[in-house]
Amino acid sequence: MTRRRLERTFARNSSSLLAAAFKTAWETIKKSGSPLAADGQASSTRELLEKRIIERAQVGELASKRLIDDALAHLTGCNCPAVNCYDACADEDMFECCDGTSL
Repeated sequence: MTRRRLERTFARNSSSLLAAAFKTAWETIKKSGSPLAADGQASSTRELLEKRIIERAQVGELASKRLIDDALAHLTGCNCPAVNCYDACADEDMFECCDGTSL
């Protein structure tokens, strides 16, 4: 996530929070072994994560865990109603949504 792009849209402290959320979401995908992190898809996956995190922040969501969970759910098409679904699953190294979708 480019610092310049974030700072054009958000205050400096908010852009740091968004960059950290992006980094955590990306690391989650990489650790999962998902094909979304493979060389051929990594760039587009990172771009989708970035766009989703920025979209959510633009409508007022600045809670890091919710940004991360939402970006991962959006990327995989998870329809789970649990706000922290991926967070709970990641704690168990499952990297799978409770509705069965996975990274």
